[in-house]
Amino acid sequence: MLINGFFKTYHKPLDGYMIGLLEGVIVRIQADRCWIFVSGLGYIVSVGHRLASQLSVQHSISLWIETVVYDGQSHLFGFKTQQEQSWFQFLTAVSGVGGRLAVTILSNLDPDALATSISENQLDSLRSIDGVGPKLANRLMTELKDKAQSWVKTRALSVGTAEGFTGVHQDVILALMALGYRKSDAESAVLRVLSEFKPDTVAQMITHCLPLLSPS
Repeated sequence: MLINGFFKTYHKPLDGYMIGLLEGVIVRIQADRCWIFVSGLGYIVSVGHRLASQLSVQHSISLWIETVVYDGQSHLFGFKTQQEQSWFQFLTAVSGVGGRLAVTILSNLDPDALATSISENQLDSLRSIDGVGPKLANRLMTELKDKAQSWVKTRALSVGTAEGFTGVHQDVILALMALGYRKSDAESAVLRVLSEFKPDTVAQMITHCLPLLSPS
């Protein structure tokens, strides 16, 4: 709780119930965690470096929450989308992947990029993430391949045709690859743009995709 401007933090496991969603005001951000003030209580939530860098103190936020209890303490992990939360659950079901590593992976690869990387056996995408060694990368590829392939197919069907991306979408992906971006990153960017915008032309779609991409 908040007392005289300071949090009194409790680390007792949340017996009897699970937190599924938090909506409140951010009062502190430190590294990959944020402190959210909700109805007189302060919750410490691990959100990953990517999301933490986008947050601001005194701004309202709504997060989907996964509660993980280990070493006798409750740890909250927060996500902006249910897609990220789903992949957190997939990742932590794999031996050797704890909550913090799962969040780190999702801070480097969004759900679409992660699913594409796994379905296409792009080991380098996973090995480049701090904390993911060769053995763990191979285990992720093996244990999550079916989920990844199903995810990619479902997402492609939602924006394209029964065979996957439409011809226009493929043109955008090829254009982005010609600019030096990886296929998986280009596909992920196209999926995100189509879920958030309604671009009319290839040029408009590329314009929306570029800010979502980083050099490969």
